[in-house]
Amino acid sequence: MFIYKYFYTFKYSIINYYDMKHFYSLLFIFLFNFIFSQSDKLFFEYDLSGNQILRQYKNESVSQYVEGKSLHSSFKSLQKETYIYPNPVDTELIIGWEPAVSDLISKIELVPYNGTILENIPFISREGKSVINMRNKLSGVYYIRIYLSDGRIINHSLIKN
Repeated sequence: MFIYKYFYTFKYSIINYYDMKHFYSLLFIFLFNFIFSQSDKLFFEYDLSGNQILRQYKNESVSQYVEGKSLHSSFKSLQKETYIYPNPVDTELIIGWEPAVSDLISKIELVPYNGTILENIPFISREGKSVINMRNKLSGVYYIRIYLSDGRIINHSLIKN
């Protein structure tokens, strides 16, 4: 009985009401973070042009992957239905697209690696291709941005010799 009384009085002599209020507040915050913090991670996968093609979810507490759908399931097919050749290019670059994409294209830009718009490429969507004269351009890395009418952008990278 003496030991119980000693610990009982010792507890109240060191921790007063003000400290207990802070202790319970910190305990609440700790428990809230412990209970509601999840060790979930979201992984992304990109194609060569920098477009996001896959979102992958991993829950580390379960330690398994959940495959996500592609952000734009039709985007992969649109990426494949637009093409540029030859790459690397010396004189003329040909941008081509399939008839399924021709109605969606609203604008085509030639952009150097630093991101400033160099040239808006004229095109007739029914023809299925556009030719760019690259003779007078400096050698380096360029990007072709194809803007679609639904707001998506298809990027292709190319090298000018």
